[in-house]
Amino acid sequence: MHFQALVVSLLAASPVLALDHHCDTHVPDMPSNGTAKLRRLTPRQQAPAPPTVPLYIHVVAGTDKREDGYLTKEEVDHQVDLIHEAYKPYGITFKHDASMRQWVVNASWAGESRDFNEMKEALRKGDYRSINLYIRNVTVANYGGTCTNPWTQEEHWKTPFPQRLQRDGCVINQITLDKSSHSYMNMGKTAIHEIGHWFGLHHPHEHQGVRNGVNPEDPCWSGNPDDDVLDTPKMKDVPAGQCNYTQNSCPEPAGQLPIYDPVDNYMSYSSDSCITKFTPGQKDRMYNIYDKYRKNETRG
Repeated sequence: MHFQALVVSLLAASPVLALDHHCDTHVPDMPSNGTAKLRRLTPRQQAPAPPTVPLYIHVVAGTDKREDGYLTKEEVDHQVDLIHEAYKPYGITFKHDASMRQWVVNASWAGESRDFNEMKEALRKGDYRSINLYIRNVTVANYGGTCTNPWTQEEHWKTPFPQRLQRDGCVINQITLDKSSHSYMNMGKTAIHEIGHWFGLHHPHEHQGVRNGVNPEDPCWSGNPDDDVLDTPKMKDVPAGQCNYTQNSCPEPAGQLPIYDPVDNYMSYSSDSCITKFTPGQKDRMYNIYDKYRKNETRG
């Protein structure tokens, strides 16, 4: 698996559906003017850590019964603790208290629908520097969640304010909470993954080559910028839920030592049991993207 070359000539691409619906956050990368923007971002590896980020929680259930998504206070507390624990080693902290959570019963916002805009526009709180996490009962097999990244609504979809603000945020399925019955999304790490998208991270396998002008059949092509982070090895979009530390979907030429897939990365599709970290390059990207797109956006 080759470490990705630094590629700053990026082309827009069509969204790609997530395998097994694990995560719906497959979006075009920076727009046609993104080359200059990435050039400005990439050398700035020392952007400051974001200030403490307000975290709002919305529990959205079909009824007031637990089986329909009405979580307990303890379940929400535990999910917030897991988010704190995952991001603290990277200098990212969150503010959350009892006034920053709500329980909502709305049958039309539960079930199979993955159109979250109406729900978000009705419930969202804070400005563009605030994360809104919606925990919902999504009755779609193996559906984990989705999240907006900082630029797509504005620069790709041309969504104006205040609608762009209202649609910003992350959705996770209640089946992804810690100790759920799901076979591999069962330790509360989907929220960590989706919040990574909110900070501007992609999946390590992004976009499997499809956004490049030559559209290579092989996503391991050395010029594929995949997730725009230098220290996440290239990988293919392999089946979700695996935990194979010697997986090498982009093998090296004969005679070279293997560089294994980043199956332990929070942004991979691996089982919750083996995803444990971000890389230094991902930390730098989160700092830089927040600094550029969110830090000074105070409209609310």
